[in-house]
Amino acid sequence: ADDLYLLCSDGLSDMLEDSEIAALLQPATQDLQTAAGELILAANSRGGKDNISVILIHLEAETSLPQKLWKKITQRNP
Repeated sequence: ADDLYLLCSDGLSDMLEDSEIAALLQPATQDLQTAAGELILAANSRGGKDNISVILIHLEAETSLPQKLWKKITQRNP
């Protein structure tokens, strides 16, 4: 619960250090769209030498879906 996942292109990760990305993401769990925009602005301010793609996913609560899905995938049909 409360995990935040960042999927991004090298247009972001090549322009910003991991620590800079982490600092911009600290308050992100409430407004992901703003956080994504701030990441893109920061990368562009460094030159934005490549296309920048950002996806942020915030898991607000634990779910049993992964366990159920894993069981379904690993079940063998007779």
